[in-house]
Amino acid sequence: MSLLNSILSAFVGDKKKKDLKLLQPIVAQVHSFNKQMEEMSLDELRDKTYQFKQKIKQAIQDQEEKIEVLKKEVETR
Repeated sequence: MSLLNSILSAFVGDKKKKDLKLLQPIVAQVHSFNKQMEEMSLDELRDKTYQFKQKIKQAIQDQEEKIEVLKKEVETR
């Protein structure tokens, strides 16, 4: 089986390497925020957390409303 895998990787490429290459820019971006986070006080971090929670809440509000409508529709049947 390893011979077959070797032949396939030679023609198709290594999936792990492709995935790592795809994810590396994201990892670098996350690491770039590290210094900013270290410089923040605990209160500033708490405020950022609150801001992120509010953004997430706003982003999923439409989906939450659709879920509620569908739940009500199912209950009436």
